[in-house]
Amino acid sequence: MKIYFTIIFSILFSLFSAAQDTADENLRIAVEFNRKSEFETSLLFCNKALDINPNLVSAFFLRGINNYNLDNFDDAVVDFTVVIRLKPDYVEAYYQRAKARQAKNDFIGAVQDFNRARELNPGKATLYIVKSFLSSIFTSKQSKKGGGK
Repeated sequence: MKIYFTIIFSILFSLFSAAQDTADENLRIAVEFNRKSEFETSLLFCNKALDINPNLVSAFFLRGINNYNLDNFDDAVVDFTVVIRLKPDYVEAYYQRAKARQAKNDFIGAVQDFNRARELNPGKATLYIVKSFLSSIFTSKQSKKGGGK
């Protein structure tokens, strides 16, 4: 009886490990495409990873980033909401969802998410907000320079 249990356990463990490796590999590829700003392709690999492991928080987070970069703000909000459901203390997920909500003109939701991020980790949330603010200043200055030529 112990032999059968050991064999079945070994088979199940190896199947789970193979599936996890495949999910992780798809996520790794998704990250590479995201770094190249190939967001649609990155999104496809995030979906493949999630098909294999539907609880892979980092795949939902990256998919949310990709959706945000593709101006799919509703989808981004959904992805970040799933991340928060799976990992309620993920400060950056609240921050990113706030940005997506702000882009959708859901300012009340954005403020709630910014405040929740600050409650969880005041220093980190402030850093994200300052980074975003500075980024928007430099982006708008570069856009004005490029637009005037």
